Amino acid sequence: MKKTTLGGISAILAGLCYLLTVILVLISPPGKNAVVDHVTHMYKLMLVHYILGFLGILGIMVVLTMSRTIEKQSALSEWYPYSKVMAIIGFALLAINNFRQTGLDHELSHEAMHAGGEVFNAVVIGWVGLVELSPQGWVDFGFVGIWILTVSVFSFHSNKLGSYLGLIGGSCLKNDEPAVSA
Repeated sequence: MKKTTLGGISAILAGLCYLLTVILVLISPPGKNAVVDHVTHMYKLMLVHYILGFLGILGIMVVLTMSRTIEKQSALSEWYPYSKVMAIIGFALLAINNFRQTGLDHELSHEAMHAGGEVFNAVVIGWVGLVELSPQGWVDFGFVGIWILTVSVFSFHSNKLGSYLGLIGGSCLKNDEPAVSA
């Protein structure tokens, strides 16, 4: 098993990013709609987007490190290389989507509130499709979840507790609602 300092630091920082995101979303109670929420909780939700953007970058580093770590266990697998690419695509989209949203959400929500009326209603109705590149989270969260499940299966013999946590965590990384649109 090969370990790297950069990979370990990236994994710890990625975990902290997930935790901070959950805390920030929980202390930003949902309002009437995403447009109003992005005006009311602007700084908290902007911070969430920045954290998720950096999480995407750190996640790519974690995928590459974990791939080296479980190299022997996954050497004969036809599935693992596909799941690894899926995770890299998922984390890259997470970074792109959230760094893109740092400007888009702020401008779109404030302009819609200022315009009011039909413009406001149209933005509220189309919010997810306007700001999210993966509106249901299948690519950014789902692909990462599939990879976490795959790594958990391959590392089961060497780390049972970590594998169980990975199986639970990987199963949770698909949502039916956008991560930060509320």
